[in-house]
Amino acid sequence: RELSQEALRKRKKTLNALISILRGAFLLAWERGDLEGDKPIRCLRRLPNVDRPRVVFLSRQQCQRLLDACSDDLRILVQAALYTGCRANELCKMRVEDLDQGGCAVFVSSLKGVRQRFVFLPPEGLEFFRCIAGNRPPSENLFSRASGRIWGAEYKSHFQKARELSGL
Repeated sequence: RELSQEALRKRKKTLNALISILRGAFLLAWERGDLEGDKPIRCLRRLPNVDRPRVVFLSRQQCQRLLDACSDDLRILVQAALYTGCRANELCKMRVEDLDQGGCAVFVSSLKGVRQRFVFLPPEGLEFFRCIAGNRPPSENLFSRASGRIWGAEYKSHFQKARELSGL
């Protein structure tokens, strides 16, 4: 009763993952002859409608507060995420050549089981990406820290601080 809808969704999704593991174990046991029937497999059912995506959107004011709370190099990464909806890891691996210079999209390479795709940008997003790319070589990373180093996992702690500062 005290759980938020999001916390409940996460718990149900975890339960579904555990049920899938149990079903696989029962299926393996049944195939090996360790079970007399497939009843344990049929009795385990997944909870419906828990794999739906989170529906949380930031307003323009919240986006601006978040960007204002970011350091200069993190601001660029966060702004790119807001324009594209890409994961930070996808952006960190993005190269200058991934920007479709003649069109209006960026190429996102495959991560986390998601197929490669193009993300189409609004005009202001396209201008942002073109400014970031500048006249740099095509094989260079599109996003890097102010020191010139490529972003690693440290973006998480920087983002957490910015999120707290912005009150989100």
